[in-house]
Amino acid sequence: MSTIISLQTILWSALAAAAGIGLPVLVLLVWKFKFCRGAKLFPAVVGAVTFVVFAQLLEGVPKAIFFGGGTGVSQYVLTHAWAYTLIGCLLAGVFEEVGRYLAFRFLLKRYTNRRDAVTYGIGHGGIEAILVLGLAERAIAMTLHISLSVVVFRAVRQRKAGYLGLAVALHALFDVPAALFQCGVLHSTWLVEALLLVLCLGCAAYAKKQYCALQEPEQQTLSDKEES
Repeated sequence: MSTIISLQTILWSALAAAAGIGLPVLVLLVWKFKFCRGAKLFPAVVGAVTFVVFAQLLEGVPKAIFFGGGTGVSQYVLTHAWAYTLIGCLLAGVFEEVGRYLAFRFLLKRYTNRRDAVTYGIGHGGIEAILVLGLAERAIAMTLHISLSVVVFRAVRQRKAGYLGLAVALHALFDVPAALFQCGVLHSTWLVEALLLVLCLGCAAYAKKQYCALQEPEQQTLSDKEES
């Protein structure tokens, strides 16, 4: 009996892993070959690396301080829901969105087409889906990261820091339901998933408007010449 259970566990784990890897790859291939044949894959690679560096490595330093449990500060944070939620959500928002901004600003400064923002978001959200998320959350998280990538891309393209601040705020807000669940304020996983879906769809609708408002580099050049 234990052997059967063990085999079933291995099978389901393998299927979950395959789905986790397959979804980002599928989304990237559909984006490149069906919707945007001119899209380059390098921004996706940068997105994946940026997530690992900023969300997994650098963000881990303040997380150890605030949530490690070995200091008075961490004990306070772990026993007060408002502090746990506020600090946890802001850390995620600041580190991931600043990382996204720096990637666009320096590593992808020659990638000025708006489609590169989407490709980057697929890489950023895709690696998170592979490494840290459950199956039900992967599509939502990828949609969110693509949306926030468009917002931050506009911050870089138009040199408007306000869009970066907005991306940080949206990211932090998105993480609130999960944080409240982790600290025991919310008890229903269905409610958490529903709230995440609503917030994700709101971000996606806003990002779509931002994406449509972004001009391609050649269009921007023509507009600048007409204004002059």
